[in-house]
Amino acid sequence: MGFRRVLAVPQALSDSLGAKYVDESVPLQQRIVELSEILKALRDPEARFLLAGQVFQSALDRLRQNAANNPKITSVELEAQGKALEAGLIEMAQHPARVRFNAGSWWQKPIAAVNDSVRLAANGATFDQADKFAAGLNWLFSAKSYSELLAAEQAESEDAADRAGSAGMAAKLLGAFATGHGLQGAGLTFTGKFGAEALEGLPGLFARSAGMAADGAVFGGVDAALNGRDIVRDMGIGALLGAGGNVLAEGLSAVGSQVVARLG
Repeated sequence: MGFRRVLAVPQALSDSLGAKYVDESVPLQQRIVELSEILKALRDPEARFLLAGQVFQSALDRLRQNAANNPKITSVELEAQGKALEAGLIEMAQHPARVRFNAGSWWQKPIAAVNDSVRLAANGATFDQADKFAAGLNWLFSAKSYSELLAAEQAESEDAADRAGSAGMAAKLLGAFATGHGLQGAGLTFTGKFGAEALEGLPGLFARSAGMAADGAVFGGVDAALNGRDIVRDMGIGALLGAGGNVLAEGLSAVGSQVVARLG
Protein backbone atom coordinates (compact mmCIF):
# COMPACT_ATOMS: atom_id res chain seq x y z
CA MET A 1 0.00 0.00 0.00
CA GLY A 2 1.35 3.41 -0.92
CA PHE A 3 0.29 7.01 -1.19
CA ARG A 4 -1.05 8.67 -4.29
CA ARG A 5 -0.55 12.37 -5.00
CA VAL A 6 -3.93 13.99 -4.27
CA LEU A 7 -4.06 17.37 -2.54
CA ALA A 8 -5.96 17.31 0.75
CA VAL A 9 -4.71 20.64 2.17
CA PRO A 10 -2.92 23.66 0.69
CA GLN A 11 0.56 22.74 -0.52
CA ALA A 12 2.18 25.29 1.79
CA LEU A 13 0.64 23.58 4.83
CA SER A 14 1.72 20.09 3.79
CA ASP A 15 5.21 21.40 3.04
CA SER A 16 5.35 22.86 6.53
CA LEU A 17 4.12 19.62 8.14
CA GLY A 18 6.52 17.54 6.06
CA ALA A 19 9.50 19.72 6.89
CA LYS A 20 8.71 19.59 10.61
CA TYR A 21 8.29 15.82 10.57
CA VAL A 22 11.80 15.20 9.21
CA ASP A 23 13.48 18.00 11.16
CA GLU A 24 16.11 16.10 13.17
CA SER A 25 16.72 19.10 15.42
CA VAL A 26 13.40 18.22 17.09
CA PRO A 27 13.13 14.96 19.10
CA LEU A 28 11.46 12.20 17.06
CA GLN A 29 8.94 11.50 19.82
CA GLN A 30 7.77 15.11 19.73
CA ARG A 31 7.45 15.06 15.94
CA ILE A 32 5.36 11.86 16.05
CA VAL A 33 3.11 13.26 18.77
CA GLU A 34 2.45 16.51 16.91
CA LEU A 35 1.66 14.95 13.53
CA SER A 36 -0.39 12.06 14.96
CA GLU A 37 -2.52 14.58 16.87
CA ILE A 38 -3.29 16.36 13.59
CA LEU A 39 -4.17 13.11 11.82
CA LYS A 40 -6.21 11.89 14.77
CA ALA A 41 -8.35 15.01 14.59
CA LEU A 42 -9.45 13.98 11.09
CA ARG A 43 -12.31 11.54 11.66
CA ASP A 44 -12.68 10.59 8.00
CA PRO A 45 -10.17 7.76 7.31
CA GLU A 46 -9.91 8.61 3.61
CA ALA A 47 -9.19 12.28 4.30
CA ARG A 48 -6.64 11.25 6.92
CA PHE A 49 -4.87 8.97 4.47
CA LEU A 50 -4.83 11.66 1.79
CA LEU A 51 -3.29 14.18 4.17
CA ALA A 52 -0.67 11.66 5.29
CA GLY A 53 0.18 11.02 1.65
CA GLN A 54 0.58 14.71 1.00
CA VAL A 55 2.83 15.08 4.05
CA PHE A 56 4.83 12.09 2.83
CA GLN A 57 5.53 13.72 -0.54
CA SER A 58 6.59 16.98 1.11
CA ALA A 59 8.76 15.20 3.68
CA LEU A 60 10.34 13.04 0.99
CA ASP A 61 11.21 16.14 -1.04
CA ARG A 62 12.87 17.62 2.05
CA LEU A 63 14.86 14.40 2.60
CA ARG A 64 16.07 14.57 -1.00
CA GLN A 65 17.11 18.20 -0.53
CA ASN A 66 19.02 17.24 2.62
CA ALA A 67 20.73 14.40 0.76
CA ALA A 68 21.72 16.71 -2.10
CA ASN A 69 23.42 19.00 0.42
CA ASN A 70 25.09 16.18 2.34
CA PRO A 71 27.48 13.97 0.35
CA LYS A 72 27.66 11.51 3.23
CA ILE A 73 24.08 10.36 2.54
CA THR A 74 24.20 7.65 -0.13
CA SER A 75 21.39 6.77 -2.52
CA VAL A 76 20.87 3.53 -0.61
CA GLU A 77 20.47 5.41 2.66
CA LEU A 78 18.08 7.89 1.04
CA GLU A 79 15.95 5.05 -0.34
CA ALA A 80 15.84 3.42 3.10
CA GLN A 81 14.82 6.71 4.70
CA GLY A 82 12.03 7.10 2.14
CA LYS A 83 10.70 3.59 2.76
CA ALA A 84 10.79 4.08 6.54
CA LEU A 85 9.05 7.42 6.17
CA GLU A 86 6.28 5.94 4.04
CA ALA A 87 5.76 2.96 6.36
CA GLY A 88 5.61 5.20 9.41
CA LEU A 89 3.10 7.59 7.88
CA ILE A 90 0.88 4.76 6.60
CA GLU A 91 0.80 3.32 10.12
CA MET A 92 0.04 6.77 11.52
CA ALA A 93 -2.78 7.31 9.00
CA GLN A 94 -4.33 3.93 9.79
CA HIS A 95 -3.89 4.04 13.58
CA PRO A 96 -3.30 7.65 14.64
CA ALA A 97 -4.49 7.17 18.21
CA ARG A 98 -2.32 4.09 18.70
CA VAL A 99 0.77 5.82 17.28
CA ARG A 100 0.09 8.85 19.49
CA PHE A 101 -0.31 6.58 22.51
CA ASN A 102 2.94 4.70 21.83
CA ALA A 103 4.85 7.97 21.50
CA GLY A 104 3.41 9.42 24.70
CA SER A 105 4.95 9.61 28.16
CA TRP A 106 5.25 6.29 29.98
CA TRP A 107 3.30 7.45 33.03
CA GLN A 108 0.28 8.39 30.90
CA LYS A 109 -0.05 4.96 29.31
CA PRO A 110 -1.47 2.99 32.29
CA ILE A 111 -4.06 5.72 32.91
CA ALA A 112 -5.11 5.79 29.27
CA ALA A 113 -5.22 1.98 29.09
CA VAL A 114 -7.53 1.72 32.10
CA ASN A 115 -9.78 4.49 30.80
CA ASP A 116 -9.97 2.83 27.37
CA SER A 117 -10.79 -0.57 28.87
CA VAL A 118 -13.59 0.87 31.00
CA ARG A 119 -15.04 2.80 28.05
CA LEU A 120 -14.95 -0.21 25.71
CA ALA A 121 -16.35 -2.57 28.34
CA ALA A 122 -19.21 -0.12 28.96
CA ASN A 123 -19.97 -0.07 25.24
CA GLY A 124 -19.88 -3.85 25.13
CA ALA A 125 -22.23 -4.08 28.09
CA THR A 126 -24.76 -1.65 26.60
CA PHE A 127 -24.89 -2.75 22.96
CA ASP A 128 -22.68 0.25 22.04
CA GLN A 129 -25.10 2.70 23.65
CA ALA A 130 -22.76 3.99 26.38
CA ASP A 131 -21.65 6.90 24.19
CA LYS A 132 -25.27 7.98 23.79
CA PHE A 133 -25.88 7.76 27.52
CA ALA A 134 -22.73 9.78 28.28
CA ALA A 135 -23.62 12.42 25.67
CA GLY A 136 -27.11 12.71 27.12
CA LEU A 137 -25.78 13.25 30.63
CA ASN A 138 -23.20 15.77 29.44
CA TRP A 139 -25.87 17.63 27.48
CA LEU A 140 -27.65 18.47 30.74
CA PHE A 141 -24.66 20.53 31.87
CA SER A 142 -23.20 21.74 28.56
CA ALA A 143 -23.85 24.56 26.12
CA LYS A 144 -23.03 22.23 23.23
CA SER A 145 -25.68 20.35 21.27
CA TYR A 146 -26.36 16.66 21.87
CA SER A 147 -25.07 15.79 18.38
CA GLU A 148 -21.77 17.55 19.09
CA LEU A 149 -21.36 15.77 22.40
CA LEU A 150 -22.27 12.41 20.86
CA ALA A 151 -19.74 12.90 18.07
CA ALA A 152 -17.07 13.65 20.68
CA GLU A 153 -17.94 10.55 22.73
CA GLN A 154 -17.95 8.34 19.62
CA ALA A 155 -14.60 9.77 18.57
CA GLU A 156 -13.19 8.94 22.01
CA SER A 157 -14.48 5.38 21.70
CA GLU A 158 -12.99 5.01 18.21
CA ASP A 159 -9.65 6.24 19.53
CA ALA A 160 -9.88 3.91 22.52
CA ALA A 161 -10.45 0.92 20.21
CA ASP A 162 -7.54 2.06 18.02
CA ARG A 163 -5.20 2.36 21.01
CA ALA A 164 -6.26 -0.90 22.62
CA GLY A 165 -6.19 -3.15 19.56
CA SER A 166 -7.05 -6.76 20.43
CA ALA A 167 -7.22 -5.88 24.12
CA GLY A 168 -10.08 -3.52 23.26
CA MET A 169 -12.06 -6.35 21.68
CA ALA A 170 -11.48 -8.41 24.81
CA ALA A 171 -12.80 -5.54 26.96
CA LYS A 172 -15.95 -5.24 24.82
CA LEU A 173 -16.52 -9.00 24.99
CA LEU A 174 -16.09 -8.88 28.77
CA GLY A 175 -18.73 -6.15 28.99
CA ALA A 176 -21.10 -8.12 26.76
CA PHE A 177 -20.50 -11.26 28.83
CA ALA A 178 -21.30 -9.37 32.03
CA THR A 179 -24.61 -8.21 30.57
CA GLY A 180 -25.47 -11.67 29.27
CA HIS A 181 -24.57 -13.27 32.59
CA GLY A 182 -26.68 -10.74 34.46
CA LEU A 183 -29.68 -11.35 32.22
CA GLN A 184 -29.25 -15.10 32.58
CA GLY A 185 -29.10 -14.76 36.35
CA ALA A 186 -32.34 -12.80 36.24
CA GLY A 187 -33.97 -15.57 34.19
CA LEU A 188 -34.34 -13.39 31.10
CA THR A 189 -32.51 -15.66 28.64
CA PHE A 190 -33.19 -19.00 26.96
CA THR A 191 -29.94 -20.48 28.26
CA GLY A 192 -30.53 -22.86 31.14
CA LYS A 193 -34.25 -23.20 30.43
CA PHE A 194 -36.34 -26.23 29.52
CA GLY A 195 -34.18 -28.64 31.55
CA ALA A 196 -31.37 -28.55 29.00
CA GLU A 197 -28.66 -28.67 31.66
CA ALA A 198 -29.89 -32.02 32.93
CA LEU A 199 -29.88 -33.73 29.53
CA GLU A 200 -26.89 -35.82 28.51
CA GLY A 201 -25.33 -36.82 25.21
CA LEU A 202 -26.35 -35.37 21.87
CA PRO A 203 -29.88 -34.36 23.00
CA GLY A 204 -28.37 -32.25 25.78
CA LEU A 205 -25.79 -30.70 23.46
CA PHE A 206 -28.51 -29.89 20.93
CA ALA A 207 -30.83 -28.38 23.55
CA ARG A 208 -28.13 -26.23 25.14
CA SER A 209 -26.85 -25.10 21.75
CA ALA A 210 -30.40 -24.22 20.70
CA GLY A 211 -30.76 -22.07 23.82
CA MET A 212 -27.48 -20.30 23.11
CA ALA A 213 -28.52 -19.81 19.48
CA ALA A 214 -31.80 -18.22 20.58
CA ASP A 215 -29.98 -15.90 22.97
CA GLY A 216 -27.43 -15.04 20.29
CA ALA A 217 -30.22 -14.20 17.84
CA VAL A 218 -31.95 -11.95 20.37
CA PHE A 219 -28.77 -10.13 21.38
CA GLY A 220 -27.72 -9.78 17.74
CA GLY A 221 -31.11 -8.37 16.79
CA VAL A 222 -31.16 -5.89 19.66
CA ASP A 223 -27.63 -4.73 18.90
CA ALA A 224 -28.49 -4.30 15.22
CA ALA A 225 -31.69 -2.37 15.97
CA LEU A 226 -29.92 -0.01 18.36
CA ASN A 227 -27.04 0.64 15.98
CA GLY A 228 -28.85 0.87 12.65
CA ARG A 229 -27.64 -2.41 11.10
CA ASP A 230 -29.45 -5.23 9.29
CA ILE A 231 -31.50 -6.92 12.02
CA VAL A 232 -32.15 -10.21 10.20
CA ARG A 233 -28.51 -10.60 9.20
CA ASP A 234 -27.22 -9.89 12.70
CA MET A 235 -29.77 -12.22 14.27
CA GLY A 236 -28.50 -14.99 11.99
CA ILE A 237 -24.89 -14.24 12.86
CA GLY A 238 -25.76 -14.14 16.56
CA ALA A 239 -27.53 -17.50 16.37
CA LEU A 240 -24.58 -19.12 14.60
CA LEU A 241 -22.08 -17.69 17.07
CA GLY A 242 -24.23 -18.73 20.02
CA ALA A 243 -24.70 -22.31 18.87
CA GLY A 244 -21.15 -22.66 17.56
CA GLY A 245 -19.67 -21.19 20.71
CA ASN A 246 -21.55 -23.67 22.88
CA VAL A 247 -20.50 -26.66 20.75
CA LEU A 248 -16.88 -25.51 20.89
CA ALA A 249 -16.98 -24.86 24.63
CA GLU A 250 -18.52 -28.25 25.43
CA GLY A 251 -16.11 -29.99 23.06
CA LEU A 252 -13.10 -28.39 24.73
CA SER A 253 -14.52 -29.21 28.14
CA ALA A 254 -14.95 -32.86 27.18
CA VAL A 255 -11.42 -33.07 25.82
CA GLY A 256 -10.06 -31.42 28.97
CA SER A 257 -11.93 -33.86 31.20
CA GLN A 258 -10.50 -36.82 29.29
CA VAL A 259 -6.96 -35.46 29.57
CA VAL A 260 -7.35 -34.89 33.31
CA ALA A 261 -8.79 -38.39 33.77
CA ARG A 262 -5.85 -40.00 31.96
CA LEU A 263 -3.31 -37.96 33.90
CA GLY A 264 -5.03 -38.95 37.13
